[in-house]
Amino acid sequence: MPSRVSSGIMQLATDETYHHGYARRDRAAEYQREVLAFQLAREEYALDILRIREILKMRSITDVPRAPTFVLGIVALRGQVIPVINLRLRLRMPSTPVGKDTRILIVTRDGEQFGLIVDAVNQVVRMRDEEIEPPPPMIGGVESEFVSGIGRPRADRLLILLNLDAVVNFSVGGRK
Repeated sequence: MPSRVSSGIMQLATDETYHHGYARRDRAAEYQREVLAFQLAREEYALDILRIREILKMRSITDVPRAPTFVLGIVALRGQVIPVINLRLRLRMPSTPVGKDTRILIVTRDGEQFGLIVDAVNQVVRMRDEEIEPPPPMIGGVESEFVSGIGRPRADRLLILLNLDAVVNFSVGGRK
């Protein structure tokens, strides 16, 4: 009769596997934040991964009358109506045609879902708190409310961290 251990049914802990597990957990604890990096007008932006529900390919968007100019309209997703924001227009950048890499990020704020149109999704980036700097003082005016910080996960890479609550805070019918 074969042993349960040799057949792979039961795994036994050894000193080596025990310490390996702690080393892996310690490496993961180094990184306090995970963000999703994406492209927008040749710049790399990022949002907290915990605020992103889903990434969709571009789809048909239904117009909404008298919505702010940066709200392109709404989409239906699994029975829920979600407003879609052109992130370029929201950040006061020129709009561009939809490309093959254009995506809609479904994000949440206080239980509400919103769609954000981005040029392309890059990757999930892990960062330590010390790799995040406050926004530079030269970013002033209304745009400064949208930036929560600058991430520097490597010396040659900068991520503009967006303040999602400010980005999706608007009133329908207003021009905020």
